[in-house]
Amino acid sequence: LHSDKESARKIAGVLIKSNIGYSNEIF
Repeated sequence: LHSDKESARKIAGVLIKSNIGYSNEIF
């Protein structure tokens, strides 16, 4: 379960970073 949570956090972090970069490109 611990490794699953870590992987979920990593995936969420990548999505958040990509979303931030995308919004930065728009603005």
